[in-house]
Order: sequence, then C-alpha cells, then structure tokens
Amino acid sequence: MEALIEHAGAEVPHRFASWDEAVRQLLALSAERREIMVIDEFPYLCKVSPALPSIIQREIDRAVSSNTPVSLLLCGSAMSVMGRLLAGDAPLRGRASMELVVRPFAYRQAVDYWRVRDPRLAVRTHAVVGGTPAYLRFVGGAVPQGPEDFDDWVRRTVLDPGTPLFREARYLLEEEADVRDSPSTTPCWRRWRPATPHYSGVGFDGELSSEPDVRAIGLAELYG
Repeated sequence: MEALIEHAGAEVPHRFASWDEAVRQLLALSAERREIMVIDEFPYLCKVSPALPSIIQREIDRAVSSNTPVSLLLCGSAMSVMGRLLAGDAPLRGRASMELVVRPFAYRQAVDYWRVRDPRLAVRTHAVVGGTPAYLRFVGGAVPQGPEDFDDWVRRTVLDPGTPLFREARYLLEEEADVRDSPSTTPCWRRWRPATPHYSGVGFDGELSSEPDVRAIGLAELYG
C-alpha cells in the first residue's frame, strides 16, 4: 500500500477499509493514468484473503462492461497457486489476456550468468544452484574460483546456515500448497562420491536410487 500511496500522491487514503476498496482504487488509477498496476506475491495475499480473486473478478467485469481500460499484472512464485487462478471454475478464468511463466535459465545461460568458464566446474555448479538467477545474490555473488575451490565454496555458501540458500529447498516445498508431505518424510536425493559432491536435487529423480553412490534422505536429516 505504501508503494501505491507514493505513486499516486494524495489521491488515495493511507488506510483502506477493505480489499474491495483497495482493488477498486487500484483499477481506477490504472484507468485514469493508463498504467499497468502490479500485485506481487499474489498467492500470499490470497492466503490472507481468499476472497481476493473474486473481488478482482468483479471489478474487472465492471470495467469491461463500462468499457474502462484497466491493466493489472498478478505475479507470484508459488506455481501451484498461480496455475489454479485461471483453471476450471476459478473466479479469474477467462479474464486474463496473457499468462507468462518465467522459467529458470537454461544451462548455458546459467553458466554465463555465474561466470564459470571451466566446463567441469560449470556442470558441478549448475547441479547445485540450477538456473535460478536469485541464487547468485543469495550467496553474496560468490562463485567457485576453480575446480579445486568447489567443495570449499559449497561449504562457505550452500551449507552455511547463515546464507539464505541453506534452507531454500524447505521454503520452496512449504510455500507450495500442493505439497502435503511433512519435512521429515519428503525424499531428497543427495549424491555421495569422493571429491564430487552434489548437494542439490536439481535435475535428479527417483531413478538415481538404484545407483550405489546415492541414497535418499529426508529434509530433517539434510538440514540437521
């Protein structure tokens, strides 16, 4: 709300009485200024106010019926929740003009982004962090300085409880509403091999369980 107040100046109240009032004001500003209004992390707002999609649906329908131009961008990182917004009999079904899934970097893009030039080191680094750009910020911009530094880099960053990346897997599982398994029983794959550790489940699947150097562990064991 602070961002909306700052953007609109004195045209909006400092406190909205309800989501109805907030959404109505948001779309009114969009129509008046011909601007795109953005609501980020929408799944978390829906968790607090489950009626929010229906409120937005009603206001969009009113705008359409009165030929009022409004533009609203809903963003969220919880894919299962975002995917249901336009599915089946969901309130917002048929109201979207575009659905864009922002995917992780492909392997070569990720390697360039992390500035890792050694081919073997690039594979090992990608096995840990995948193609999520934010993870470079999570480790403070630190990258392995060479193949011989990889293990120490993992200890300094991924396995350091003080870094945001340390508990990232648990957070991702907990934010997805479709994940029902408890943290102590959710399987996670970790590859065990001398001098070639892989601490992430990125790209791994159940077929690895048949390999002798792989065992399944729970998140409770992984995070201690």
